[in-house]
Amino acid sequence: KYLEFEIHNSKEIERFVINDSTLSNKVFLVRDTKAHLKDTHALKYIQWGERQGYHRGSSVAGHVSQTRSWYDIQDSRRPTVVLPKIQQYRHIAALNPSAYFCNSSLLPISTTPEDAELLCAILNSTVVALYKQYYARLHGREGSIQLDVYAAKMMRIPDPRFAKAVVRDRIIHAFREMTERESLPLVDVDGKAEINGGELNLEDRWQLDDAVLELIGISRKGERLKIRNQLYNYITAIYREIRV
Repeated sequence: KYLEFEIHNSKEIERFVINDSTLSNKVFLVRDTKAHLKDTHALKYIQWGERQGYHRGSSVAGHVSQTRSWYDIQDSRRPTVVLPKIQQYRHIAALNPSAYFCNSSLLPISTTPEDAELLCAILNSTVVALYKQYYARLHGREGSIQLDVYAAKMMRIPDPRFAKAVVRDRIIHAFREMTERESLPLVDVDGKAEINGGELNLEDRWQLDDAVLELIGISRKGERLKIRNQLYNYITAIYREIRV
C-alpha cells in the first residue's frame, strides 16, 4: 500500500515515456501518523529507521513540522517530465504519465498534463541537445556533462507557448512516433553508421527537428533543411571529437 515505483537514474529511462517495467526501485510513501499505522509493517519499518537514527539526519530535519512527520518525503508536485542531469552520448527527456517521483540524479519538471507532451517533445529536439552542451558542465570523462538545477533554469529552449496549431500537431506527431522505440545515442560514435547511425539518422527525429525549427521562426522548408543539416554536422563533430 505504501510502496511506489521510483525513477532512480537515466539508465532506467530506455524510452521517451516512463514505463515501470524498467524501474528497479520502490520508495516508501506514507503520510499517516504512527497511531494510524498501528499493527502494520509500515510502522515497524519506521521504527526500524528511528533505531538507525535516520530521523535525526540533516536531510530530514529541514522538512519536519507539526503537520509533517520525519518519514513523510512526499512533495505536492509530481513531475510530468523527467530530464536526466547527467548525459553522455544520449540526449533524452521522458514523459512521466504515472507521475512517479524521481531520484536526485534526475530533474523533475512539473507542468499541466495537457502541456507535458509538447514540452517533452521540444526538450528531445536536437536544438535543445545543442543548447545543453553550452549550459551543462563537464562531468567525469569522455564527454559526460551534468545539467545542474540552476543551469536548467537558465537554459534557453524553443517556447511551446508560441506554437501554432499546425506546428504543435507536427511536433507531437513526430514525438509519438519516437515513443514507439528505444532512444539511441545521438551519434554513432564508433563510426558504424551503416548499422544504425544513431538518432540523427532516424526519420522521426528529422520530422521533430524540422517542426521545432519552424516553431522558432524558420518558415521556409528549404532553409530548415539546410540548417538541420548544419546542426547535425556540428553535433556529430562535437561527439566524435569528444570520443577521440
